[in-house]
Amino acid sequence: MDAKDFEFPTDFTGKVLLTLVEGSGQKISAYSASDGTLRFLAIVAAMLGSDPAQFYFIEELENGIHPARLHLLLQLIERKVSEGNIQMVATTHSSTLLKLLSAQTLESASLTYRLEDKPDAKIIRILDIPDAARIIKEQNLGRLHESAWLENVMEFLKDDGEAE
Repeated sequence: MDAKDFEFPTDFTGKVLLTLVEGSGQKISAYSASDGTLRFLAIVAAMLGSDPAQFYFIEELENGIHPARLHLLLQLIERKVSEGNIQMVATTHSSTLLKLLSAQTLESASLTYRLEDKPDAKIIRILDIPDAARIIKEQNLGRLHESAWLENVMEFLKDDGEAE
């Protein structure tokens, strides 16, 4: 479904509803829209609304978002962040999302990890992992995530005394 417009009718109780209008003119109640569509619209509305917040934290940004729309959402977020008006922290387990990161976003991307024998988690900027920049150019970050390279490299660095 590609919404081309929105309408905000009221029901018999005066409650304002959301209706998505497709290019064909077909009207779809938000009650019938997918969770992913609603999540996408909520993120976009929050960032593009008349009074956007300065900081957003979104856990698993990709959840429910159609892969074809994920790139669009990520581009919007990257653009708004680059304008300097907002900051965004988003978590992911999605190799698809990681493959879509721009070079600028990759500069600020971090890995949260926990070593097997440690009770606490650590955070490291991905490009601060030894040799990561070179390897990412050869493999891309999504592929490295799929292969568990990110987790494994931190264990190997622990063995060398670099990831304590």
